[in-house]
Amino acid sequence: MKNLFLFFLIFFVFVGVAKGADPVLAIKLTDSITVQYCTSPVPIAESLTIEGNFTLTGMKISINEGFNAAEDELVYSGLIGNIVGTWYAYQGFLLLQGDANTTVDNYRDAVKSVRYKNKNLIPTLGTRKISITLEDADYLWSTGHFYRFISKSGIKWTEAEAEAKSDAMKYYGLRGYLATITDAGENYFIKTKTKGVGWIGASDAAVEGDWRWVTGPEGLMDSGKVFSSGKVQVTRLK
Repeated sequence: MKNLFLFFLIFFVFVGVAKGADPVLAIKLTDSITVQYCTSPVPIAESLTIEGNFTLTGMKISINEGFNAAEDELVYSGLIGNIVGTWYAYQGFLLLQGDANTTVDNYRDAVKSVRYKNKNLIPTLGTRKISITLEDADYLWSTGHFYRFISKSGIKWTEAEAEAKSDAMKYYGLRGYLATITDAGENYFIKTKTKGVGWIGASDAAVEGDWRWVTGPEGLMDSGKVFSSGKVQVTRLK
């Protein structure tokens, strides 16, 4: 097996209250093993199960850590029910979307048919970590957080901060906040998942030029963990 590299199929159990209904939703794998890629596309979720009585509008399979946009790709067979697969090469995710007649079993079988492949004859060695979520959020294994990019033109920071933590923006019982970015891996992940500039949870409202995280856990650390000091222009999330 020449040019061998490994990637982990990292998964999580998603449990929560389905939108507009009461049943529990769980997306999980019955066995999680390291998948070895050599030269041919390999399945990533053959043991997937989806439990609960609810309606799905789409699912997202994302390469969230170790993603190489020039090489990595997730491929869907395109043969399950009415489900259409769209690969977002820059963001590193495959979106599966059906119609009103698409069943939960259809989505399960569609995800199970997804393959990972590498476009290079000699792939870059490394580990790829993959998450399986609903269509409207991303999950980063290293932080254990869900992320959503909400597009609203002209919104002010104060408005975005208030909306992020509002009841209306809860995600299956989880309360949100403007994202704090604590390391290079999280920064790269957020950068690849956004579609333009955006607000993050840093502010210099208390002392001009003294930027601190004011949202999330970092915002509770001694008046906020320092983000940056000095005159800066915040241009992250391009």
